[in-house]
Amino acid sequence: MAKKSTKKAAGKKKPAAKKKSAAKKKTTAKKVKKAVVKKDKKPPKQPKNLAEFVASISTGKDALDVFLCDDHIPADTTFVSTRSPLLNLFLSERADGGIPLGRIIEVYGQPDSGKTSLLTEAMISFQEAGGVALFHDSDFKFNRERAERRGWNPKKTIYIPDKGIEDILESTKQIVMRLRSHEFAKDMPILFAWDSAPSTPLRANVPGYVPPKGTKVKKGGMMESARIMWDKLVRELTGFLSDNNVTVIATSPEIAKITPGFRSSKTTALGGAIKFVSTIRIKTWRPYPSEFKFTSDDTEPASGVYIAMNATKHGIRIQPDKQITVSYLFDRGFTSYYDPLNYLVITKAKTANDKQVVTNTSGYWRILDFDKAFRFRDAAWLLYENPEIHRQLIAAMESHFVTGVAVWNGTMEDKDDADVSIDGREQPTVPNHQGQDVPEAGD
Repeated sequence: MAKKSTKKAAGKKKPAAKKKSAAKKKTTAKKVKKAVVKKDKKPPKQPKNLAEFVASISTGKDALDVFLCDDHIPADTTFVSTRSPLLNLFLSERADGGIPLGRIIEVYGQPDSGKTSLLTEAMISFQEAGGVALFHDSDFKFNRERAERRGWNPKKTIYIPDKGIEDILESTKQIVMRLRSHEFAKDMPILFAWDSAPSTPLRANVPGYVPPKGTKVKKGGMMESARIMWDKLVRELTGFLSDNNVTVIATSPEIAKITPGFRSSKTTALGGAIKFVSTIRIKTWRPYPSEFKFTSDDTEPASGVYIAMNATKHGIRIQPDKQITVSYLFDRGFTSYYDPLNYLVITKAKTANDKQVVTNTSGYWRILDFDKAFRFRDAAWLLYENPEIHRQLIAAMESHFVTGVAVWNGTMEDKDDADVSIDGREQPTVPNHQGQDVPEAGD
């Protein structure tokens, strides 16, 4: 009986062996199929040009975050006009240019050199272009009444309170991101006006700020963590502004350090960093210490100053470094009557025939092909009565600034019915020396 049972047991094991061999055949068959599939797979398509190469490496599993500049970087810069023909040329080397969008501009100089006036005009320009201004005032010197007379709109200005630099930059980023998320603000010009940047303390120096435990403190109370945070934020800010087409104009006072705790453009982290990230650095000063005035018996005097400026760094203009002087009325802004005359006589601009456009001899000014000599104080009224000459002076200034040769079309004819406005807007007025109101063309 025992032998039979062993035979039966041996007989049962044979089918199991057959199953194993069948399973092996299936696995080998699958491997063969996979091998056949791999052999039959076509090789990847080889790129035939640079565009196909970039497309191949920027898609797929191991894609790189790269692209051709032609697809993502605009060919030209967008500008917002400053309403001053000479300042537009200075900033962009174009008559239809102005303040470039998506760039950082630093305006620095001695106190009372026109930095805040330029910042105010920039805010007004962005607002008139349909944009919005983000504003931070560290010096608390902003004259709201004067700015509103010029056209500044507080309802189109978002004020960022006085906090540490880190908080201000973070608030700016959040405001811009939330604005851009709405349809009405996707293409809106945005300006961050900062007056003045070096006067804004780091978070570590804000009264009442308690540093976290373990924070290292440098001599004088400046914390390493705050300085490192500023460097990180300023690097992030440059890329963020470029991506969102936001312009920053920051003022910096150029003052010697008078006390250990005094902040100036040469002693703070911001004052040292902003000159490296800015596209344009403009130094301003007063070429003449006194103000110029329009006075008469029956009108209020209109006071103003001459603001000279020089770009110590310029990433937009092609021409070498140039210096300009603009005339600015406190309550009315830039004046286009005096700037062309000043520019053409200072540069001694000449036509292709080697004739000087404007000359100044013993205080009397003469314009080419115009038989009247005049005092400089009478220029506004003279150009108001002769708008075609005014236009020719602006055209001569623009052509000379760009090419070095002034374009002049010969003898001018008076046109009483000519439109004084350069850009179609209704112009404010400037009282002349005789007590009459002169429309401020191009203002």
